[in-house]
This record gives sequence, C-alpha cells and structure tokens, in this order.
Amino acid sequence: MLELIWESGKTIFGWISEMKKNKREINKDTSIFLSEISDLLDDTAKKLALNQYPHDNCAQMKVLSDN
Repeated sequence: MLELIWESGKTIFGWISEMKKNKREINKDTSIFLSEISDLLDDTAKKLALNQYPHDNCAQMKVLSDN
C-alpha cells in the first residue's frame, strides 16, 4: 500500500514537473516571437523616419502573423 502511494506521488510529481517545463518553453517561444515582431516594427519605423520604403517588412509581418 505504501509503495502504491509512493509510486502515485512520483507519477503526479513527474506530471507537474513536465507541465511546468512545457509552460516555460511556451513562454520562451512567445518571448522570441514578440521580440521578432518588435524588431520588425522598429526597423519599419526607422526606415519610414528616413523616408525610405521598408522593403519586405510587410511580407515578414504577414509570415509572423500567420504563425
């Protein structure tokens, strides 16, 4: 009986640990994604301020928004 409780506890702890790991990975991926959008918008603003057309930025934004 004690062994069953011990094994159940280990299994539950493993699930919780795995869920936390997955959440960290999702947060990391989201952070990278938002950083890419930020960089793209910053580049677009800088080019527009210099009266330059931000070539290919719209296509890049479309790809990012589709993802």
